[in-house]
Amino acid sequence: MIEVKKIQINLYPYQQKEENKYLTIMEKYAPFVLLGGVGLILFNIIIFLLTSWLSFPYRNLSKEWKQLQPKVEQINSLKKELENLELKKKIYTSLVTYKVDISHALADVYDSLPKNIWFDNINFDEDKIIFVGYAVLWKESPLASIDKFIKRLKKTEYFSKIFCHIHLRSSRKIELYGKEAMKFEVECKI
Repeated sequence: MIEVKKIQINLYPYQQKEENKYLTIMEKYAPFVLLGGVGLILFNIIIFLLTSWLSFPYRNLSKEWKQLQPKVEQINSLKKELENLELKKKIYTSLVTYKVDISHALADVYDSLPKNIWFDNINFDEDKIIFVGYAVLWKESPLASIDKFIKRLKKTEYFSKIFCHIHLRSSRKIELYGKEAMKFEVECKI
């Protein structure tokens, strides 16, 4: 087979070489550029589909959050209101709670104490005081001495105003150093 060459007449020789050079470069790389463009378009489509698929749970959670937002705001407002009420409660409690001058109260206890009674333990809480002690026979029975102590406490000016409920909680006979004694607990409540 014989190959026939085309005859080309170059009327302007400088221009044809430059055009020819660019055209050959374009013809040579056009399929690669086209393939690269199609590849970029496919890559963008894949990325778009992938992000859409991955953002689907986020959209669902976002919808749920929008539905729950009023309830969350209600809960937060209730929490704030509860904190305010607790603060007010503390303030009111501090205003209403009577501060006990313990030295004055114990001075009244000392003045009310018969000579045959002594204390083993004194427990003081926020709203009560408990005297644990012993009474021995001396001029009167131990039980009469305990009763006298309670009556005197109830008549005191300061102690009886703070501790309104004074009563004998328990008493029992014991032997102390070979002598008969009575162990007792007197409870005084605010």
